[in-house]
Amino acid sequence: MVDRIETKPCTNKIDLRLQTLITSPYAQQKLQLAGLINHRGQIITSNDYLRSLAQRKRQRREREAIKQEIVLRALKIDQNNPRGRRHQFEIVTQRAVNNNFEVTDEQKQKKLSFKSSSQQQISRGKNFLDKRLLLQLVTLIYLHNVTEQTSSVDFSLLEYTLLQEQKPSKKRVPRKSSNSSNIRRNSIKHSVEISPKETTPPAPSPGKENIEAWIDQADSIPWDTRSSPNSISTVELQELLHQSQSIRVIRLEKSVENFIYILDGNVQISNVDKTKLRGLINFGFIFNDINDKICIEFITQIVNEQIIIIVSSTTMENLDQNIRNALQIHSVYVVDDIKDYSNDFDKIRGIYPNIVNVLDQLEKDIILFTYDLNTISSVPPSDTSDSTFAYIQVLKDILLETDEKTDLKKQMLDFCRYVYADNAIQLSFIDEFEHRFRPDEAVQWYLREETFLFKMLTRTFRIPEPDILFKLRFFIQYLHRQLKSNFSRTSTIVYCTQHISNDNFDIILKNQGGFLAFSQFLLTNKSKIRAKQQTTGLPFNKSEFKLVLFQMELGTTIPKIDIDTSHKEVLISAATIFRISNVKQINKEMPIVKLTSDNDVLKAIQEVTKNVREAARGSFPLLRMAKLMKQMEYIQHTEYFCLMLMDDPKAIENEAANLIVGGLFHTLGSFYYEQEQYDRALEQLENSLNVYLRIVPPNDIKLTPTYNNMGSIYHKQGLDKQALQFHMKAYDIQVKSSNPDPESIATYAGNIASVLVQQSKYSEAIPFLQHDLQIREQLHPNGNDINLAVKYHSLAGAQFAISKYTEALENYEQCLKIELKLHPKTHPTVAVTYYNIATTLEALEKLKEAIETIQKAIARLLLTKDTNDEDVQMYKEYEKSLRQKLSVKSLCDTS
Repeated sequence: MVDRIETKPCTNKIDLRLQTLITSPYAQQKLQLAGLINHRGQIITSNDYLRSLAQRKRQRREREAIKQEIVLRALKIDQNNPRGRRHQFEIVTQRAVNNNFEVTDEQKQKKLSFKSSSQQQISRGKNFLDKRLLLQLVTLIYLHNVTEQTSSVDFSLLEYTLLQEQKPSKKRVPRKSSNSSNIRRNSIKHSVEISPKETTPPAPSPGKENIEAWIDQADSIPWDTRSSPNSISTVELQELLHQSQSIRVIRLEKSVENFIYILDGNVQISNVDKTKLRGLINFGFIFNDINDKICIEFITQIVNEQIIIIVSSTTMENLDQNIRNALQIHSVYVVDDIKDYSNDFDKIRGIYPNIVNVLDQLEKDIILFTYDLNTISSVPPSDTSDSTFAYIQVLKDILLETDEKTDLKKQMLDFCRYVYADNAIQLSFIDEFEHRFRPDEAVQWYLREETFLFKMLTRTFRIPEPDILFKLRFFIQYLHRQLKSNFSRTSTIVYCTQHISNDNFDIILKNQGGFLAFSQFLLTNKSKIRAKQQTTGLPFNKSEFKLVLFQMELGTTIPKIDIDTSHKEVLISAATIFRISNVKQINKEMPIVKLTSDNDVLKAIQEVTKNVREAARGSFPLLRMAKLMKQMEYIQHTEYFCLMLMDDPKAIENEAANLIVGGLFHTLGSFYYEQEQYDRALEQLENSLNVYLRIVPPNDIKLTPTYNNMGSIYHKQGLDKQALQFHMKAYDIQVKSSNPDPESIATYAGNIASVLVQQSKYSEAIPFLQHDLQIREQLHPNGNDINLAVKYHSLAGAQFAISKYTEALENYEQCLKIELKLHPKTHPTVAVTYYNIATTLEALEKLKEAIETIQKAIARLLLTKDTNDEDVQMYKEYEKSLRQKLSVKSLCDTS
């Protein structure tokens, strides 16, 4: 059997990989020397044959793209117009669509054109166009049936149409084309269903990328970047942009601070100043043209960081409106010798004669900016189920758990050296911390606001980013302990000011009497006047933000420490919870939010965090983190911590932990299966199986959901041999078990049948279809389950395919009986069943009964469709062909 992911040889002799070579950072220097491209990476006019590669590729993509209307049209046609003397599994798909949901998902439609080029590569044999269209339907019609099996998730195969070559039809009547509504099909086809859970043929594996796919990733408009402390190539930046949107990468690599810089290439900067800029903001880029499309795209895709732009006055005058409007832009520093330079852009921080003055000002500003980025969350007094609010509390508890078997200091410093690689200033701080840190100096280290600790912690608590926080817990634990050790006999009132959005302020107003928490360690002041001065002069949009004064009464048990007696500053532990006592705003003065925190608040908050805390119970911190991420449905972080658990000695030695980790990997497999990322799904299920096999034998009944689901993924990838192997393994274990689960056996039998039918092995599929049906009948003896109708229909379809027309007719009639009982009169699948009965009667040469049946099908269609509808016309044409055939037969009998 030919592998479905095997590509056809190219018909032309042009190596399409050349376009990737052109944009490769490793080849650009040599291409410039050869005179093929200019310094911008653009193809020189005399070498237009290179440019034509990308142009031809785009033209080919446009020709091959499956338009939304064509796909929906194909779905409509396939609903009631099967091909040849056989069944189509699209009918099952359409049946399920009518039962479950409408095909209107915009994201699915967008995926359609993206996959069209890669799916062409896996098409083979006859009916190429039909196959490709049907492959696209996977992105529009996705049915996910999940059943709980032994604390794991089972997603069964979705049933789909027969695509293999069948016997030619005995009759020829006009039919509709899958390409155009104006072209008539040349044969009537019998529609077949095999099981309610299998859709169209498997999509190609995302991991098996063909040439077209990876060339698409490299095809882009060249842009310039100068050498800088953190400069990267065009292709590398584009990969960053691409990866930041992927499911595995959740941020720009090595961007672990609150800010990113963008430096105008027209601004003169020395190597010394580059080093200083990198010390202030670790991550950023120098663009020769800030208005370039790639720069704008980069800015608009930033999510977690704020952007500091340093530009020349010339660039500022022509700054693109998309950049001006970008919410990601925090402040702009203009370099110009003219002191009276004016511009109406409200995010301009100032005009400076050179980059040295900019960096001096930025060194002061970046600290103020950071303190003003604190994240605030709140819940009303009546809400005890807000998981997001509870999440940061439970996360903090896990971070503070001791872990004696792990070298937390080494783990933290190794990570910090990685993200601050080539940052000379911060690397010197890291070295200093390694050799000089003492536990009683944690607060002093945190308040060294120029260092990596302050920059990273303020960001990771603000977002929050649990994977980074988990690496920094060595310092977090010592910092919290030092704050907690500072016992106070009396309560303290402190103040801080914060810019918050109007929407968040309205939420605080509504939640008076409820709870509020600041996400990170909070620097406050005992002096109201000093607190107000902290944010004086900070840039903010007055129409969208308010400057709010928070007055906090701290009880004796709140972790805090006085850090500066002269400035009366007090540092409070991260995620401290307050009750919102009241909110006051007199005229246009700064609003005052009064907060209290004492033992009563701590007791009350236990109810808010109870459910999340219970879900994250575990025997050691890493296991708790993985369970917390799963509870919050943070898929990327769940996968991250599960992979850590795979090799963690505490998890390997713990049977209960292995069961939990195996289940988490299984959940990840289910998620990626839903996303049609079949390679990723298979990887997670293999991890799940490997973990389970540490504690159970290979034939344990607990493993059957995993075996079955691996078979489902192999089937989606077109690897039917492997799919059959795993489905059979799941089936055999269940059947031979002393305590089998009938519903699982039925599911696995149906999946085996789906694979066999895909291979046109109808005779082998029928016993499994019958076993599936038999169990369903036992589970639903009254016949009040519509899935029984699908099972009868599927069995009849396979019997029809091997010319067992009498048996097929009996099962179609059983299907019709249940549908008439459970479906409304307007349900479209009843007409399909009538039609299939008619074609079966025709095969039995019972033409009069076939005509009567097709008339019932037409009558059903007319309940929801107009007389001129194409489906109605097609059915009428079929009726006409039956009458002609009956007339010929009558003449022959008379003669």
